[in-house]
Amino acid sequence: MLPLPRQIRKHLAGPRILKTGISIFICEMLFLVIGQERYAAFAATSAIVAVLPSLAGSRNQLKKSMTANLLAGAVALVVGLLWGQTPLALTLSAVLVLYVLVKLNMSEQAGVVSVTLIWMLSRESNSIGPYIIGRVGAITVGTLIGYLVNRYILPPNFLPRIRDGLSAAAQSTAVFGERVAASLTDPESLSKAEIKAMINQIRNDLTLCGQKILWQVEAGTPEAVYLPLEKTKAALFVYVVELARVHKTALTMGGFPPGPVADHVTKTVRVACLNMLGVCQPLTRGEAPDAHSRNTYLQAMEELQQLVERLIDDRATRELGLACHRVHTSIRHMGRRMRICREVVARAAEERPTGQGKPVF
Repeated sequence: MLPLPRQIRKHLAGPRILKTGISIFICEMLFLVIGQERYAAFAATSAIVAVLPSLAGSRNQLKKSMTANLLAGAVALVVGLLWGQTPLALTLSAVLVLYVLVKLNMSEQAGVVSVTLIWMLSRESNSIGPYIIGRVGAITVGTLIGYLVNRYILPPNFLPRIRDGLSAAAQSTAVFGERVAASLTDPESLSKAEIKAMINQIRNDLTLCGQKILWQVEAGTPEAVYLPLEKTKAALFVYVVELARVHKTALTMGGFPPGPVADHVTKTVRVACLNMLGVCQPLTRGEAPDAHSRNTYLQAMEELQQLVERLIDDRATRELGLACHRVHTSIRHMGRRMRICREVVARAAEERPTGQGKPVF
């Protein structure tokens, strides 16, 4: 099935919204059919909470919800049958349940479970047992329904958003690289505040991509699909750090003197960013990396290496040569990460299932 254009997708209800609606409907219909409509709301509420972005989160919610509510139900049943609805009994029950939840590292369940406990103990003494059993059962069934719907109906797929996020982060990194390249002869033109703001924005975007990649892995996605995305994210982190170091090198020496040397260093920084885009942008479209950008990068690096050696050999230009060498080292590190990305993408393409026309990444 062909994917809908992004301009159309953004106006549609997301999969989680649809799955939440399906979970509510199933819970309501199930308890209507078995003649227990008064417990349907508890099941539906629990199902809503269980439809989380990741399957691991849903499983964890299922375990914690069942444990916490079984604990609350057991305490409420014992206290209700032995001491009834006295204020002291209710208080002691709530304190006991909260204490056990904290010890089990489930304090996030404390608020909901405490309310549930109070409502359980608010029933008449002769009906408290059936009510507690019915409510705990409804919560358990609702949570299970929410998990199963989340697992088997429109399973979580973050790949489109991961690719969009990496594409945007790569473009932002390229913009940052252009700003650095343009400032090499006048590094003061790019302020520390601007650099910090751009770096933080890119890092935040990459961190969000990393979380979505983790969720995609939890969904059982093959390594050949997510690993190229993971390596690209890590490479962009490195790019940001090394570009900042290039600017710091220029700042330390008061800027590269205008002329052929500065022009060559500037060109190499820009070519390194084009090499990055030659990997990241095709990757987000499910295509193989661009070979031309890599060849251009390698040629520029070889020329810069020769320039560094000539400058260092001459005592009069040795300091400038050492500065160029530091830039060369940073850019070489950036290029190494892109080489790793290209290798991972190539392996992923070889591992794609037979008959698929497009790479798995």
